[in-house]
Amino acid sequence: MATLVLASVCTLASGVRAAEISLGGATTAAGGTFDVPVSFSGTGEEVASLSTDITYDAAIFPGTPVCAIDASVGAGTSAAKSLVQSQPATGVLRVGVLGFNNNVLPDGTIFACQFTTAGNATPGTYVLGATGRASTAGGSSAAVTASGADVTVGDDGDGIPDDPGLDPCTGGQTAGCSDNCPTVSNASQADQDGDGVGDACDNCIAAANGPLALDAGGFSQLDTDADGFGNMCDCDFNNDPQQRCNADDFNLFLPIFSSGSDTGVGADMDGSGAVNASDFNLFLPGFAAGVPGPSASP
Repeated sequence: MATLVLASVCTLASGVRAAEISLGGATTAAGGTFDVPVSFSGTGEEVASLSTDITYDAAIFPGTPVCAIDASVGAGTSAAKSLVQSQPATGVLRVGVLGFNNNVLPDGTIFACQFTTAGNATPGTYVLGATGRASTAGGSSAAVTASGADVTVGDDGDGIPDDPGLDPCTGGQTAGCSDNCPTVSNASQADQDGDGVGDACDNCIAAANGPLALDAGGFSQLDTDADGFGNMCDCDFNNDPQQRCNADDFNLFLPIFSSGSDTGVGADMDGSGAVNASDFNLFLPGFAAGVPGPSASP
């Protein structure tokens, strides 16, 4: 479990009372997104603009964060506010909020920024730093102090730890094992096929193709055509909108079977690198049922 600590101290010219800014926390998972809400209290001062630089590790939080004025700023006031963001350097997000014609900023949540967590983010503590400037409607500056916030990274909120040193949970096990769906909440850790990928995120729920039951090619969750169904249970080779397995798929499979080489449709269902009798035997149950899967994805 990773904890992200956000802290900000914005020191401006003296002469007016200090305003306060508060950053809200969040829970996210590796590969997920999270919002950092920014709340404000003028403590009696009519603050018309805020400018904050947020520094972050771009390798852990890649891409460009997206910020927007909060809808709850207040009726008749949000239209008189403007938010501008830029990235003056890698890992630096600059956010400015201005009230037109000195339209002051109300107390409460002013804006929020959405960050993306890298899919390979490792557990640990990551710090976002911030510096900034605030100005009152009268042109004076105030010291702005921000309180920190914790953002939990790498935990999907189901209470099962993500521990790469342990095998994935299976067989109803929920302790002494690692979350079998790190980015999807699944407190029961149900894993029908026992392959180490929970039913809540398994692309073949009833056909083992996970880290505890790799396919013939040594792959986990192989999905050649990227349709959300793993090769092991995907008989819908033509990817028709109805997600059916029928004569069209059978006719597509036959010449591939004769050649022995997959053409990119996922006919190599067992991942061995060749299309043979093993794949034909995997194809037949889905063909008989008329549908691929089941899968948690589509």
